[in-house]
Amino acid sequence: MAAWLLIAVNSGCRFPNQGTPDLAGLEARAGKGDTSALYELARCHLRGTGVARNEALGAEYMRQAAERGHAFAANDLGAIYARGLGVPRDLEAAARWYRKGAERGDALACYSLGAAYAEGRGVQRSVSEALRWYRRAAATKQADALMALGDIYLRGRDETPPDLHQALGWYRKALAAGRPEALNTIGFMYEHGGPGLQAKPPLAFRAYRQAARRGDARGQMNLGRMYEDGIGVGKDLIAAYEWFHLAAGNGEGVANHYLMQLEGRGPVAGPSLTPAELKEALRRVAVSGRAAPDNKVKR
Repeated sequence: MAAWLLIAVNSGCRFPNQGTPDLAGLEARAGKGDTSALYELARCHLRGTGVARNEALGAEYMRQAAERGHAFAANDLGAIYARGLGVPRDLEAAARWYRKGAERGDALACYSLGAAYAEGRGVQRSVSEALRWYRRAAATKQADALMALGDIYLRGRDETPPDLHQALGWYRKALAAGRPEALNTIGFMYEHGGPGLQAKPPLAFRAYRQAARRGDARGQMNLGRMYEDGIGVGKDLIAAYEWFHLAAGNGEGVANHYLMQLEGRGPVAGPSLTPAELKEALRRVAVSGRAAPDNKVKR
């Protein structure tokens, strides 16, 4: 994986350089201490944009930008140390740079520091500190932090007990901030209920359907389960088969087991289609192709 992509995956870095960079101009500006130019040069060398990829030089430019106070460079330098890109891997150094970025008001750095505390990477593990920094990032609607807060309250961590009502609120905010995968967790919570939240199967069905209709394979499989078992909706094995088929086609391997069950080929006894129902299900699958089988239903 390219160096820049590694940073993006692990710290949610900003958008990459666009177009062909003016390297001569950037170098001239960087020589005068321009932090934006230093930051752009770092990204060019980390990605290999306009130059041969050079992680060590990219890390050095990022260090200079961070030390001169560039708004985003501290977090990205932390990610460089966390991954060992052009520098020896150093989780303590990563956490120190995350903190500098967070103290400068960078929401992404707040999230990164929270994640370091949550997992004990470069700092002593502390869920309370993780929550503090996640909340600071979440105040700016930083989507990763919103999801992380939901995850902590969903399961509980150390001294923080589960609180599904609070978890649901964070997942809803994450959904609004552009994280559609939160729908599956919202559906799971409404399907099963738990501390602070009553099970509401119809709302679970609605959440899974929204996820499924957005093309989420796990949501498609979960929607198939709801139809198969009649949870939150009338039992409909043919509709279940359609959704399982779509989920499997989109890469959700577990959906294949549900398909085998409905075809009567499962390892254990369970609900299965009659020959006539299977014929109809296969006909619908052939007609709909990879399109959402109930696309006539409005959300």
